[in-house]
Amino acid sequence: MKKLAIGVFLLSGMAFADGVTDMLNSQLSPLEGDVLPLAEKMPPGKYNYSPVQSEVKGSTFEGVRTFGEQVRHIATILYMVSASTLGDAKPPVDIGPNDGGPPKMTSKAELVAYLKGSIAYAKKAAAFVNQKNMMDPVKSPFDNDKQPRLNAISIAGWHNMDHYGQMVVYARLNGIKPGR
Repeated sequence: MKKLAIGVFLLSGMAFADGVTDMLNSQLSPLEGDVLPLAEKMPPGKYNYSPVQSEVKGSTFEGVRTFGEQVRHIATILYMVSASTLGDAKPPVDIGPNDGGPPKMTSKAELVAYLKGSIAYAKKAAAFVNQKNMMDPVKSPFDNDKQPRLNAISIAGWHNMDHYGQMVVYARLNGIKPGR
C-alpha cells in the first residue's frame, strides 16, 4: 500500500509539472490565435497607422504607438521575458535599445517575422518552466531585481493582450475585422 501511495504521489507530481507547461502554453495561445493573425491581416501600408483626434470623438491619441510599433513592442517584451525565464544573458536576436524594439525594423514582413520568432522563443521558455524551477529567482528583464521564473514568463501571457486591444481598435478604424 505504501508503494502505491508513493507511486500515486510521484505521478501526481509529474502531472503537475506537465500542468505548469500546459498552463503557460494556454496563456500564450492568444499570441498565435489572435495577435499574429491580426498582424498578418493588417495591410503593409497600415503598419504606420495610429489614430488621430478627429477619428475618435472626444479622444486624444497623440503620441501613441503605430500598429507596427505595437507589434514590435509585443515581440520585444516576449523576447525580454523569455530570456529572463531561460536565464539567458540576452535574447537570441537584437531587440534594440529599449522595450520598443529595433527602431529600424518597420516593414510588415520584418515585424511579422520578428513576432513569430518571439512567440517561438516564448514557447521554448514556457516549456523550460516546471514544478522544480518555477519559483527559482531570475533577473527581471526590466530592472536589476529578482523575480520567480514563473512570474517572468507569465508576463508573456498577459502583456500582449493589452496591446492587442489597441491593435484591434486600429484595425477596426481601418475597416479590418479582427479574427481569422
